Amino acid sequence: MARRAEDFLELNLSDEGGSRLAKTIHWGTGIVFGGLYAVLHDRFPFVSKAAGLPYGIAFSLLVDESLRRRHNYE
Repeated sequence: MARRAEDFLELNLSDEGGSRLAKTIHWGTGIVFGGLYAVLHDRFPFVSKAAGLPYGIAFSLLVDESLRRRHNYE
């Protein structure tokens, strides 16, 4: 995703800059989807702590792996 964002924004980042962008995207995605889980957990009581595992697996498969494979970025 970092390389795709770099291309989209027409940036020419160094290896260190690309690494920072990748970490920012990684953390940002985790914060957004973690926050979404928190909101769902508070609004819908049936979303208990036990639902965190399926949510995490679905997130990993749908978001992380699909983006990685779709765009061939490692």
